[in-house]
Amino acid sequence: MLPDVRVSAVPSVEATTFENVYANGIRRQYLRGRAATISLDVVPDSWRAAPIILLAPLIGEVKPELAAGLSRSKSALLAATPQGWLRRTDSIGRVSPAPFKLAEQILPFLQAMILSYEDLVPSSDLAAASISSAAIEQAHASVSDWARTVPLLVVTRGAAGALLFQAEHQPRAFPGYPAREVDPTGAGDVFAGAFIVQLYRTGNPDDAMDFANRVAACSVEGPGMGSIPTYEEALARFADPIDHKEHFS
Repeated sequence: MLPDVRVSAVPSVEATTFENVYANGIRRQYLRGRAATISLDVVPDSWRAAPIILLAPLIGEVKPELAAGLSRSKSALLAATPQGWLRRTDSIGRVSPAPFKLAEQILPFLQAMILSYEDLVPSSDLAAASISSAAIEQAHASVSDWARTVPLLVVTRGAAGALLFQAEHQPRAFPGYPAREVDPTGAGDVFAGAFIVQLYRTGNPDDAMDFANRVAACSVEGPGMGSIPTYEEALARFADPIDHKEHFS
């Protein structure tokens, strides 16, 4: 556990546990345990006024009403990584994408949402030599629809960087930074954390995208949390930001 970090735990028989199997750059994920459900009444009162709040379900254990309940703090930046609301499992625990049935209960209360193609595209498409155009079109249709409600919607793309969707604007591509990949597990979560912290710090989505790409690139260069850089290290590692004026189509 990190020092000086407060933790409020809900009693549970088991922790949410995944097994990630990587082959040829493709991840297959299996659910091996699920923690107890987290509802609004177990969130400490002092946390409800936090300046930054991130809802990060892993497999549906975060109740959707937290979005409405925590949005009552008008000064808070409320964001979500919705992977856990976009996942289902089969009889052997293999995880696959599911429709976002809770969207109407969650999206209207968010200022930002961060997700990846792996959350939207079936593993059969991801495992192919190239993702089918139909899968891409369906994923973009979903994201573009959600972006009409969420002011800032980010789709991460691994080493390629990330896309920023803003309402009716064309999505913009922010290229990733070069890195020597050792362990990619958790890079999307690292990106999300860096993005919302920098967004809160500067109020500039472009700056937040670039900073998050820097931090995520550093984070994959070693196992666990040891390679996650400090703020100063992330800025010093890459002298200049990559040109991000490219529009995605």
